[in-house]
Amino acid sequence: VSPTKLDPTFISVQRRQSTTLPTNETYILTGGSTLSPHGYVIDTTLTSTDLDALKERPIATSINDTYLSMTARAIQDVFNLPVLSITPDQAQQASSYIVDKTPPQLRAWNLSVNTGLLYLDFSETVNVNTLAINQIQIQSVANISAVAGASSYTFQNGVPTPTDTGVLITVKLSVADLNELKRLTSLGTTASNSFLSISTSAIQDMAGNNVVALPDTNAQNVTDHVPDVTTPSLASFSLDLNAGQLALTFTQ
Repeated sequence: VSPTKLDPTFISVQRRQSTTLPTNETYILTGGSTLSPHGYVIDTTLTSTDLDALKERPIATSINDTYLSMTARAIQDVFNLPVLSITPDQAQQASSYIVDKTPPQLRAWNLSVNTGLLYLDFSETVNVNTLAINQIQIQSVANISAVAGASSYTFQNGVPTPTDTGVLITVKLSVADLNELKRLTSLGTTASNSFLSISTSAIQDMAGNNVVALPDTNAQNVTDHVPDVTTPSLASFSLDLNAGQLALTFTQ
């Protein structure tokens, strides 16, 4: 076949042989490229978009759920004859399979102190259910051991958006964590004093690979920082006439 006539957008990866698969059990490739010469074997490099999309779905987790179908427009031979189509109900199972062993990395992160949202952007699809927020620390400098008086805070609680899939995870920080962050005026107030360090136990990808650690001696600077611009308000109060005390409780 001719590699120049390859069009991956007419190739589908699916969980099993069927014409009535749920939408999350089949995926049509959006692109791809090859450097293979004319011949019987065409090695195709998937796009990062397709690779992440496959990892989000219950597809291609092992050789047992990795099938391929294609239309006649997927590729042609050197005489411009189209390939024989493979229908979804006759999808071909993979002859070999290599599991994902590449650990994810934190590419960037954003913080809104105003809304209490922490945004984590990874190099590949991660499993939101494995997030351990107490393995993530915010610090005032990149190398905490190199600066005397540098401050840090390890998050204790936070709720990730359960529907998040893919490379971007949004975490709603707990009220306690957010208030502590606001109390530490030398930390997390601007982009210049907002750095993040994480342990390998912070999160895993869909194949169970732990994230690459960012030690507190090489923490990552925030990409986008939104400061707290919400004015506090009185939430409740109590009055003790016997002791002569007035207790005021504010929203932050």
